[in-house]
Amino acid sequence: MLQIADMLINGSGLCERLGIPEKSGVPFVGEIMRNIVNAKAEYPLFDLMEAGHRERCDQACYVCMQRFGNQPYHGLLDWRLGLDVIGILLDPAFEAGIDGNFSTPGLVDWPKLARRNAEETSRLLPGSEIRTIDGIELVSLGNPSGAWMAVIHPFWDWDAVLSDKPALADFATEHTVRPATTFDLARRLVSTVDNCRRSTVQ
Repeated sequence: MLQIADMLINGSGLCERLGIPEKSGVPFVGEIMRNIVNAKAEYPLFDLMEAGHRERCDQACYVCMQRFGNQPYHGLLDWRLGLDVIGILLDPAFEAGIDGNFSTPGLVDWPKLARRNAEETSRLLPGSEIRTIDGIELVSLGNPSGAWMAVIHPFWDWDAVLSDKPALADFATEHTVRPATTFDLARRLVSTVDNCRRSTVQ
């Protein structure tokens, strides 16, 4: 449940307005969310999806989401994941790319970001190998167990990934494969890799 509250004691009426249905029958906040993910020629989607911004901003920056006043949250901000959250709220069938569909605004760059995370992990582990199986990037962890790390989306369930990707599931039956999300790898690469190497999760 998402709860929105007014900071003012008496309220400004904005929260109430957000819940009032439009002519379509959808609450005003729902129409705002639809506009955010669908109006490609309008703010904020137009600014977020501008090629220069997408190339230099993989999570958040002072051009899009970061401000002086929200500094304590900079490590959590991610405009792509924000768009994916809206996608989930608007469409119960939204699968966040696990089905191979990366056409939505928040996902269009995700395969490239996952590859970048895999390459950064590989550089951290001399002699490690990168493989792509069923569209999933894997990195050998270089420890005696011969374990691999699979780079997945933060919203994916690992069991569902294995169920939907048979070649990856076959690989996982022959090797120890541990999932790591792009969210964790982008923010705490060393500790995430270390946790994967120690983990017994298959």
